[in-house]
Amino acid sequence: MHEQGVAHRDCVFKNMGMDSRVMYPDGFHPIWQDWTPTVSGLARRLPRLDVGPRYYFLDFGISSYFPPGTPRTLVTGNFGRVRQVPELSKDVPYDPFKVDIFIIGNALRQKLYGLYSNVGFLSPFIDQMTRSEPSARPTAEQMLREWRAMRRRFNAAERHWRLRRRGEWLIYTSVASAVHVVKIGGHLVKWVSGKRYKGS
Repeated sequence: MHEQGVAHRDCVFKNMGMDSRVMYPDGFHPIWQDWTPTVSGLARRLPRLDVGPRYYFLDFGISSYFPPGTPRTLVTGNFGRVRQVPELSKDVPYDPFKVDIFIIGNALRQKLYGLYSNVGFLSPFIDQMTRSEPSARPTAEQMLREWRAMRRRFNAAERHWRLRRRGEWLIYTSVASAVHVVKIGGHLVKWVSGKRYKGS
């Protein structure tokens, strides 16, 4: 998005969407999402790991666009859902691309790091992305390079391990982890054998 000259400026979780068609080939009810569209039974759901759904940013109402070949100027405005962005101002210009970096870092802190105990590897990313001084934050390109380098340090099983909620009961952790070992094993067998879900 940044490579295309677009700064979203409100890229919170509520403005992110997933194309669920590959995971729910028969559809699902818009309210009771575990059920079929007619509520006649449970919706058939394919594993996210196997089908790889695509994710999108939504609601570009306050975004800034800089066409190719034009300079990326500073902007003003204090709109948006995340009020913690330090530089937001009606009067003092700021870099809208660094606002996106802060917002996504803040979302990682609230929606992942704050809820799950086994995502400590996110901490350095969050710290960099939410620095109070915008110029000290990395660019999206820099963060993507760091993310890819970090991922290479984990094997397939580690990358796909279940998220463990903070304060989770030990007995639940033990049972859920055992079930997950079986699931990961099944996925690895499918990956090695080349058998993947085709949505049918």
